[in-house]
Amino acid sequence: MGQNARRGQDNDSNDTPFKGSNSVTRPLFNKSLEDLTDMVTRNFGNAAELDLVRRELAHRNTDGARRLLGGVEQRIATLRDAEPKPAKPNSAPPAPRHPQMRQWTDQAVAKLRARLIDLSRKSPLIAFKHTSRSASQLRFVDERPDLLF
Repeated sequence: MGQNARRGQDNDSNDTPFKGSNSVTRPLFNKSLEDLTDMVTRNFGNAAELDLVRRELAHRNTDGARRLLGGVEQRIATLRDAEPKPAKPNSAPPAPRHPQMRQWTDQAVAKLRARLIDLSRKSPLIAFKHTSRSASQLRFVDERPDLLF
């Protein structure tokens, strides 16, 4: 019994026009059914990865591969149904629940920002000293920053 048969894989040598093309058309060709099951478990919420596994399982004829293929197809359908529908391009953003909500949010952000900014001399951004010998600093004098960057 060959290695592919032991691992639960089918031999598709008649389907490929030249040797080595399986690695291009079937990137999961060398994976065992156990490896593919692990991939499905790890990527249960990733439709793109599940579709890659589904395409590989479609080439296999074992009972385990068929069962896994059915589960993968169901999961992909569930994920695609759960995807949010794109918003209409002309739709306006939803109005705030309360007219003062924006004002309260701005005030809360301003308070948090004031608490986060360290204005003491301990701050390396405020207490920065330019040295003439440092190779890790650049000093631009009398230049407009918007033109430099």
